[in-house]
Amino acid sequence: MEHLLELEQTIPSPISLSARRNAGLARVEEARWRYESVVLDVITDLTELLAEVRFIQQAILATRVNEELATQLATAADGLFARDAGTLFDSSRARSQLAQLKVDRIRFDELLVATTGQVSALLDLPTHLVLGPLAPWPLGTEPSSLESLCRAALEHQPELRAVDAEIVAAIEGVHEARGQWWPELMVGVMWRGGRAEEFGMGTPDELGLMLGLELPLWRTVETGTIAGAEAMLAEKATEKQAMLRSMVADIQYAWLLGRNARRLLVLYDETLLPEARRSMGNANAWQVARSAGFSDFLEARSSFYSFTIARERAYADAVKAEARLRRWVGGTIGDAP
Repeated sequence: MEHLLELEQTIPSPISLSARRNAGLARVEEARWRYESVVLDVITDLTELLAEVRFIQQAILATRVNEELATQLATAADGLFARDAGTLFDSSRARSQLAQLKVDRIRFDELLVATTGQVSALLDLPTHLVLGPLAPWPLGTEPSSLESLCRAALEHQPELRAVDAEIVAAIEGVHEARGQWWPELMVGVMWRGGRAEEFGMGTPDELGLMLGLELPLWRTVETGTIAGAEAMLAEKATEKQAMLRSMVADIQYAWLLGRNARRLLVLYDETLLPEARRSMGNANAWQVARSAGFSDFLEARSSFYSFTIARERAYADAVKAEARLRRWVGGTIGDAP
């Protein structure tokens, strides 16, 4: 014989075939939810970076304004000391505050470059990206309770749904492993051809049909496969439990961080910053009237600068906390059921 052609096809058991199909559909669903999770991660990271960029921009603005004022105060303190109308302490303190502001401005300028570079890397943009002044991020309503956030996260969290799809695929893997106990059918066709007729050996071509049955005789192999599939299912179930605990902890942390940041915003906007402005005005009036020392104005300016930076820090923290909560609940946190 010169030619031999065989075609064979194994027909799996209906249980294994159905399990493979269902597992494949579950993996498609898992990939879809993994993609949604990555999109949410990018949005959250971008929001946090932009909140940090805006904080640095506002800090640079406050530093420059206070640096100009501190320069005027340092010059005035030197003049008062030269005329024996001021103290060396006031002059030294004014110069120290001015030096600290210059260091702060340099530090914030470098932070702005580094943070803008992170935005460029996240969005795959040129490294020399320059961002203009960013507007304030509109904060949503404060969540009513931690329980409402956790319930919303259970309904909308794509990572949980991806793990659920993995669990479904693992369950189907167990079904497929158990389906190996069923025999598999094999069908085929065979063709032979050659020069047999030249030698008087019958017909030149032969055609045959094949039918086979594969029996699962090696019980140890099938038992090990089932045990491995069940172990994979247990692993995915444990992974989901760990993810749930981590999710609740992260939501609680972001919720508390946001509440504290909002409280600080109210404190700075309604009490500390207005009081600092009044103190600066009073200290300036007292200095003009020579009813108080020059150090009072220096202290008032320093307090106003510190409160301004701290207020912008609290605002950025509130934006970041809200972004993290939106990442978990997948929507407006104030509308969480």
